[in-house]
Amino acid sequence: MTRVIELSDVALRLADAGGLRASSPGYAIVDARRLMVGTEARAQARLEPRFATTQFWHRLSTDPLPVPHPSARTLADLAHAHLLDLWEQTDADADADADNTVIFAIPSTFEREQLALLLGIVRECPFRAVGLVDAAVAAAAGSTVEGRRIAVIDAQMHGAALTVIDRDGDTLQRSSVIDLPALGLAPLREATMNVIADCFVRETRFDPLHDARTEQRLYDHLDAWLAELTRGQEAELELQTAAQVHRINLRPRRIEDKLGPRFDALLEALPAGADLLVGPRLAAIPGLMARLREAASGAVEAFSEAAVTASTLAHEDDIRQDGDALRFVTRLPAGTSAPAQAIGAACEPAPEGSPRPASEVAPPAAPEAPATGADAPANDDAVTHVLLGHRAWPLSQARIEIGGPEGLDSTRLPVHLGTLEHRADGWHLTPAAPAPALPVMAPGEARVLGPAHTLVTLVRVERD
Repeated sequence: MTRVIELSDVALRLADAGGLRASSPGYAIVDARRLMVGTEARAQARLEPRFATTQFWHRLSTDPLPVPHPSARTLADLAHAHLLDLWEQTDADADADADNTVIFAIPSTFEREQLALLLGIVRECPFRAVGLVDAAVAAAAGSTVEGRRIAVIDAQMHGAALTVIDRDGDTLQRSSVIDLPALGLAPLREATMNVIADCFVRETRFDPLHDARTEQRLYDHLDAWLAELTRGQEAELELQTAAQVHRINLRPRRIEDKLGPRFDALLEALPAGADLLVGPRLAAIPGLMARLREAASGAVEAFSEAAVTASTLAHEDDIRQDGDALRFVTRLPAGTSAPAQAIGAACEPAPEGSPRPASEVAPPAAPEAPATGADAPANDDAVTHVLLGHRAWPLSQARIEIGGPEGLDSTRLPVHLGTLEHRADGWHLTPAAPAPALPVMAPGEARVLGPAHTLVTLVRVERD
């Protein structure tokens, strides 16, 4: 049974045809002694802000952590720990019917390098990725909205994405993505917490942000309070301390007035004539749906938390792929009953020699691309350098060690990670640890080495 992992820096959600199986909030607490992720870390985030982070999915990379843990030295290590935390909740390996395959529903704002790094991280997990799909496209494909242009608006922790999707016959194709940092859940929650705290101070002389423990309680209650404010005209909010219980009555209008300028940034970005699909996190913000309905010229609908997973499973034949080479699917049939052949071109390998589409990640093979090593013939398309993370090193020999005392970038990569070797058919990257044979590396292709998740890419440096 294939599962879907909906990837978000707010929370990872793992579900299958039977419903939600596990979720893990996108929080980590890490220092030299401790590594906590998910629910445990969220419960401590306001108590220990110095060691808490929610950035590791938003900024997914091999950037080092400010305070590393012995088993987590980079942001990618935290992402790996988070995926394991999610998977362990399901006891998936004990399910006799499970084939441990996963389709990832990915935010529209994910960069190509982050997709490649994600696939590298997954290779070290107890499950196998068999598909990558744009979560906004999946939401649109599972909706009943029928307009020729659909704008999907969904929030992550550190920004919101406005994904514009065009309808071409029976097919929905992503055409553009706009990042809206002001509508991320983190800034929205901070602004809302300040409004609530001000009301407590005015009405009870009690400041819940003055003490880390009551600040954590306020944060824990926030989602439920917002849902109550969205449903009604007033909500009674209650915070308990060791000494007494503090209560206030709050009207949604206070929140709406505070967040109004942030709503305006979204309204200005809306494409003319588009129907709007709004994710559940933003739909729960008081006043936003009403503002959207006033401003939009088309339909405005909210989709549920389960919508992306349900649509992904309904379109599994259109998304699922064989082998290690996965393309980021940004085109799907409209509606769950559309035939699979409607997007055949999106999932089939590109003809040999054709340009690589922007949605392709880690192709399985490459045309000949000799480089500038000792054995390399002259070639205008030859690669000249290898990127390790963000550093470029010239390909001056036919065999190059990566990491370790004698290898490239030895100060940052003290452990030997692998060998880059030029052969007759191109450059081959061999991991230091036993691993399956890998195909020839193509120019621009990114691969991941070792527990530090070092990103290795072959590039050509042009000289004018």
